[in-house]
Amino acid sequence: MKKTKKQSKHQSKKQSKHQSKKQSKHQSKKQSKHQSKKQSKHQKSFLKTFLLKKSNKINTLFNSKDIINMLHYFQEDDNTFTKDTNRCMCIDYDVIGNDTSMENNQDYRRCKSKVKSGTDYCEKHQDCISFISQNKNGFEIEYNPGEWSHPYVKGTHNCYSYFLNDIQKSIKNKCDKLCKKEFGDDCPKKTKKCGNLKPQPGHHHLLIKDGNLNNKKRDYKCSSLEKKIKQDNPSIINSNLLDKCPKQHYKGAMVVDDDHTFHFYRMNKDSSWSHKPGTNKVINYDADKKQIYIPHIANRDYSNKPNKIKYNSFCNYYCIPTNNNIQTNSI
Repeated sequence: MKKTKKQSKHQSKKQSKHQSKKQSKHQSKKQSKHQSKKQSKHQKSFLKTFLLKKSNKINTLFNSKDIINMLHYFQEDDNTFTKDTNRCMCIDYDVIGNDTSMENNQDYRRCKSKVKSGTDYCEKHQDCISFISQNKNGFEIEYNPGEWSHPYVKGTHNCYSYFLNDIQKSIKNKCDKLCKKEFGDDCPKKTKKCGNLKPQPGHHHLLIKDGNLNNKKRDYKCSSLEKKIKQDNPSIINSNLLDKCPKQHYKGAMVVDDDHTFHFYRMNKDSSWSHKPGTNKVINYDADKKQIYIPHIANRDYSNKPNKIKYNSFCNYYCIPTNNNIQTNSI
């Protein structure tokens, strides 16, 4: 049977419409696939960039000097604030017969054992003080709080002065004038205004370099403060807890309440450590009122005090020259 002209035209139109619809569907599918592929590629690129940025940020963070120092002293240890009072206050050294070793504790972690009743140390580390004493070189300074108790010394000299063992006559004389101006014949006595004379890390260097303190910066980070104390005193040497300092040097340590303030300690002849908190008296105990033998595991949380200080970063141990060897500079 022959197709009429009308039927043929109708069929052709139908085929064309079907083909156009098929082509459109195919094209749409192709475009969608291309778009999806492009989007996926873009997402992958974005994710790669994001991860790279994060990786670089993390890498920078964990390679910063402050973080490396902190990890060196706190890896796998509790922090400086929440101390377990029944936990041994010694570093975890091994005892093998009559010998001792730090081979398995290269980062000086605190021992995790419980203390022996009536002591600060576990059964294994009852000889902790003798062990720590091996790092002495005989040039440690005698613990003598009385030397720093005069109102003009106590009220003007701080932890930095004590760390360097520097009692400055010029500061005492300035304080005497301030005291007499305010209290007259009642002097000597502790005078609040004398507190403004306290030495600060980096000030000596700035005064020598610029002749003034116009460029001083309050940057309370371990790396910044270490740079400042070494600019003031290039003869200070980095050390660690168990390294023996060279002759005519004694050991000190620095801590920081990040972005807030700093603090220093120094080692005594009996292997304990002492410090001078601001314009207060010289002491040899920590925030728990426990005698300090290892500063990096001592409790340094004073947040319950009016100044609310937490020395959360332990910076480093140092060897400081004695005054009859090389004169140190606090002002």
